[in-house]
Amino acid sequence: MPTLRSPFSFDQFKAVLQKLAHDIAIEAVTNLQGDVRIIVYGGRLSTVETNKHSIRFFASHITYSEHSTHYSDGWGFDVEDKLYLTSNDRTKVSFYSPEVGVKYDKEWNKSTNQKKTAAEKTRREKKILKFIEKLMTDANIEPIPRFSLAHGEK
Repeated sequence: MPTLRSPFSFDQFKAVLQKLAHDIAIEAVTNLQGDVRIIVYGGRLSTVETNKHSIRFFASHITYSEHSTHYSDGWGFDVEDKLYLTSNDRTKVSFYSPEVGVKYDKEWNKSTNQKKTAAEKTRREKKILKFIEKLMTDANIEPIPRFSLAHGEK
């Protein structure tokens, strides 16, 4: 699974994704379309699963996934609380999508599996980065700089 580092703290991700999970849960319960699974533990959402989304919260780990009717379109990312010594970035973000895509051939009326190209892998990384940027911008969240001994400040 490819990874990248994020300047946002784990607590910032948790707050924003809790809000997103609440919105997804309310929409799913309001519309009552498809399967819905909501687990609340300790006064906070622990799991929200619908036909389109899945968000799970753990002590120092969060998973977010989007699903679609086409297996090749599913994607997601994991957020892990991890302070890096060599960078001002605070959080590890691992992202994934199926390595094999499905292509439908109308002429032969069949589907075939095709390995994703390097360009498609780059495209999914950009998609994850754009999603995270939009998520944090919409929530009006600014990155919290990590403590630095060089500057003696946060």
